[in-house]
Amino acid sequence: MPLSSSAFSTGRLLFVQILSLTFCFAGPSAFGAETLPEPAKNLRHLQALRAGVVFQELGWTLNEDFVPRPVRAMLTRLKHDMRERIVAAMGQDADAEADPGSIEAAIARRFERDGLNPHRGDDYLRFARRFLVRAAEAPGHPELRVVTLAIGIPLGDDTSLYIFERRPSGWELVLSSEVNGYPSVMKAQSHFRYKFSPFAGDGSWFVVTASVNNRAASAWQGVTYTAQMAGDDPYHPRVLVREEHTICLIGFDDEGDAFELVPSARGFRISFPHAFAGQGIMAWAVYSYDIEDGRVRRSSRECHLNRARGRRIRCP
Repeated sequence: MPLSSSAFSTGRLLFVQILSLTFCFAGPSAFGAETLPEPAKNLRHLQALRAGVVFQELGWTLNEDFVPRPVRAMLTRLKHDMRERIVAAMGQDADAEADPGSIEAAIARRFERDGLNPHRGDDYLRFARRFLVRAAEAPGHPELRVVTLAIGIPLGDDTSLYIFERRPSGWELVLSSEVNGYPSVMKAQSHFRYKFSPFAGDGSWFVVTASVNNRAASAWQGVTYTAQMAGDDPYHPRVLVREEHTICLIGFDDEGDAFELVPSARGFRISFPHAFAGQGIMAWAVYSYDIEDGRVRRSSRECHLNRARGRRIRCP
């Protein structure tokens, strides 16, 4: 049941007070008696929280998708602690070939050394009890390596993308794609996919990403897609396109399979099931973008019966 704005504001204040008391007075039984590095302490605090149960003593429960301000800060801090160790592993531990398996092993060693370990308990509606690092080569770009970090959050996960380029000094981070500070888990990058464009005539490239918001039940959700190029520094990529639309997930076991990304040297196309076109027929929306010299032009939306390959129909 939705809360009134006054009750919501009061609830947030009470949550912060309860959270502060938990952190200030929790003893060794809650977070472990051993002395931990600060990143590990922050992770333990996050892992001790559970969404949707803080107010049970008061007779009502906070919405499960809400992320209070203190927790937003802790999630961002954890992500950056992990990013720091990923960058260090790539810069100091990875050789020139940097195969994905050796990259993942190097990152795992740094996580373990600093106490950044998964939690063995139940992860339902929990924060950061599970996390997964995956490294990969970038098709068509032998000079690049990709690392994704997926952190478990209530109702789903939060995935970040880190792109490294081989330089004379070693592997350097050139693009970091994160979403931080979200008030709802629905805004995290989840069911995440990415694809690289081929090189353009001037030697530039971009990466296009897409994600479907975390969900509890409904098949109608949001898909967010972004095209980015490396910016003046790796933490502020140049965003060329960022759009959000409604997507229908009926018939898909994996939300990441419900959309299709097709990049080219001069743009990209995304298609996804968008709306019913009558008699149970699903219309796929197709959005196409031309990218040249850092400038973007979007073509008119099209609708098809089967991704971008099916018969074109009038958009409902």
